[in-house]
Amino acid sequence: MTNPVAAGGQTNYGFSQPQQPGYASQPGYFVGQHQVQHNIVVAQVGGGNHAIQPAPIDYSTQAWIACLCCFWPTGLIAIMKASESRDALARGDLAAAHAASNTARQMVRISWAIGVITVILLAVIFGVLYGVVLSSVSSSSCCLDSDCSYC
Repeated sequence: MTNPVAAGGQTNYGFSQPQQPGYASQPGYFVGQHQVQHNIVVAQVGGGNHAIQPAPIDYSTQAWIACLCCFWPTGLIAIMKASESRDALARGDLAAAHAASNTARQMVRISWAIGVITVILLAVIFGVLYGVVLSSVSSSSCCLDSDCSYC
């Protein structure tokens, strides 16, 4: 493929007719001219002892489970911190992402602990109440019957 050359020495790429006289080329389009681009690379020198940090763990699933199944106030805080961790990681702020992730993990653990303690306390309370009610019902029904020899 040959490149047609218009009058005035300008190359018209992709056009079969030369550029008409009196019309200037539009800004941003370089016809027949080569634009030189310079790439600048900035390198930091020194401090080569930086360790690559892994991305923080996302605790959003655990936070939702803790909020719905255990203790919702600390579960909500865990959800907010997990979201904050994800946003900080998207920004590239690893320090803030790790801090928010650690807080989310701590809130999830607190929610689970409160949930387990609540279940144990409720089981003990209901067990005691059931035992008291059952013993009072069985002793009162036996004494109502006058033929009962073991009351």
